[in-house]
Amino acid sequence: MKKYVSFLVILVLSALWNASLMGWYLVTRYEKPLVMAQIPESTRRFLIELNDRLLTGINDHFIIHQVDSLSDDAWDNSEDFGHQTNMIKGEDDTLFVFYADVQDSMLINRARLYAYDAIEPMKQLMGDYVYPYQVKGRKLPIYLCTKEGSYQKVCSGLVGSNSDFSDSWGLCVTQYSGVEVMTVGIVINNHSIFTRREHAEEYFKSTLWHEMNHYVYFQSLKLSREVTPYVWVFEGLAEYFASKVWKQTTDLSVEERQKALQNRLESTFNPYIYNYSGGELFYEYLERKYGERYVSQFVRFLYEQPLSQSLTGIGLGVELCEKEWKEYVKTHYID
Repeated sequence: MKKYVSFLVILVLSALWNASLMGWYLVTRYEKPLVMAQIPESTRRFLIELNDRLLTGINDHFIIHQVDSLSDDAWDNSEDFGHQTNMIKGEDDTLFVFYADVQDSMLINRARLYAYDAIEPMKQLMGDYVYPYQVKGRKLPIYLCTKEGSYQKVCSGLVGSNSDFSDSWGLCVTQYSGVEVMTVGIVINNHSIFTRREHAEEYFKSTLWHEMNHYVYFQSLKLSREVTPYVWVFEGLAEYFASKVWKQTTDLSVEERQKALQNRLESTFNPYIYNYSGGELFYEYLERKYGERYVSQFVRFLYEQPLSQSLTGIGLGVELCEKEWKEYVKTHYID
């Protein structure tokens, strides 16, 4: 008899528990999610700083900003800025959606070719490429802006801000809600790139590769973990990847060169431009000193671990790498 009573008590308690959970769901299902609840404090500060940096005009080459939610409709390419504004669309593709401000099938075809060229080397470096099936079926939107003022218009439309984007050649716009990440699109400033008579095509392709690297990096970040909050990590990585097409590391002035070597790896570099060139040279040093396999393993650790742990994961340390990296920069690019 006691067994039956115990069983009935457990059954009743289970029913009450399920009822309470259902009641909580009915009450809260229409409330905005606590989007930061699962994100560690250091990662949260990192994301907010990135957003503030762009919107205040300090940097205009990437954006990752918080939204209240990412609904199913948000992932649908029918909601793309290019689709809504009737830009010329290249539809016959399984991985990308190309938008252009002029009817130019050759431009779209070249961009498509270059984008597909990036996939295999991206896999080798980043561990994988992010396919549509991994992001709720979303194809990567790529905007090609050839008219004067078009790049600014598209960037402002994607970001939702009228910040000045004119000094950049490319932009990768990413949103996150909680630990969910969605790339809104990549924008390429063809108007500025093709005003260069020399090596314009190489700059076009390398800029596209740079922004595609941002796409894979930010989509691969594990926001539920403590990730590395330093700009050189991802800007240097994108430059390093783009250098496989064309090396366009920024030339530093004498003053910048002197300041550059004062930086620590566990910081965002100053002057700011050194996050690109100095960061690229860190990955270059790591490859030439230890091999491409070390670079790839390091990048994979960065998706979910701080810098120090990521270096420990490949058998190195911050102090050793900082010393060797500075020696490499001094030997190959300063002396």
